[in-house]
Amino acid sequence: MSVYPRKNQNGRSWMIDFIYDDPVTGRHKRYRRVAKGVTTKRQAMALERELREKMETPPPSAEERLKNATFTDFAEHWKQTRGADFKPTAFRGYEQILRVHLVPWFGRQIVRTISIEEVQRYKTAKLRSGDQRGLSPKTVNNHLGVLSSLFEDAIRWRYATFNPVRSVRKCRTDRTPDQFNYWTREQSD
Repeated sequence: MSVYPRKNQNGRSWMIDFIYDDPVTGRHKRYRRVAKGVTTKRQAMALERELREKMETPPPSAEERLKNATFTDFAEHWKQTRGADFKPTAFRGYEQILRVHLVPWFGRQIVRTISIEEVQRYKTAKLRSGDQRGLSPKTVNNHLGVLSSLFEDAIRWRYATFNPVRSVRKCRTDRTPDQFNYWTREQSD
């Protein structure tokens, strides 16, 4: 019998006990546990059916485990999941970088299809060039840092297979002292 009553100090509980074929190894295995939170035989039998089906179902292949999510959806999932890991001020900065820059650029693309070339194009487009008003190299590096962190979690959570930001060089931020604009004593008053 796969479901039977069991007496304990709190009264009556139900035991689930069955043998199943492990889909990975092909061997017979035994599942035997107390059904927690179950008060009737009907509930215990339903739980036993659920558990048996779960144990006998083969795990999905690696390709099936890769999830298809757009960058917009994954960025929202990433913010909700990792939000507590960052300081509030840092998180607001990451959120702004995502909302204003990264999501509009990568928005509808599937996360695992974003290429190194696409990240390089983003970097080039955001930099200051000639008369066009762009972002400073340090700011673009900050964007690439947020994007890289997002991709590291995408790899860990099986949304992507590699981090394209790793192959993109950071912007050079070295400037000579004559490029800095310092205030004179009169300007600072």
